[in-house]
Amino acid sequence: MPRVCTICRHDQRPALDRALAAGGSPRALGAEYGVSPDALKRHRAHVPVPVVQRQALAEAQAGLDIARQLAAINRVALAILQDARQAGRPDVALRAIDRVQRQLEFQRKLIETEELEERIAALEAHTAPGPQAQAHTHTGGHTWG
Repeated sequence: MPRVCTICRHDQRPALDRALAAGGSPRALGAEYGVSPDALKRHRAHVPVPVVQRQALAEAQAGLDIARQLAAINRVALAILQDARQAGRPDVALRAIDRVQRQLEFQRKLIETEELEERIAALEAHTAPGPQAQAHTHTGGHTWG
């Protein structure tokens, strides 16, 4: 008898759908919600495409906003640094240098996090069962044999 998708019946399905659409790791989500990573991988096919697209658009816009804000902060800090140097204010110049340095460190961490997430997604995609394996286990709707 076919089994019903445990994620489709889960009381926190909307949160799981959002987390999957946001690119959440099935392993991490499974640990957080107490469900099988394999069930999450099977369920991922059921997340409606518009939800995934909206989430991807929101993430892209948030990323652009963060990048714009960081660029603006960097411009201001560099202007303060230049003004402080011209005014002979080494204390202010050092604070401006510190701000720029912290911003650069934060940007580096963001880039590293994004690269790590991309590698994890690639590994998960590489280790996920192929379409043939999924076709044999999916029996229509949200059940598996």
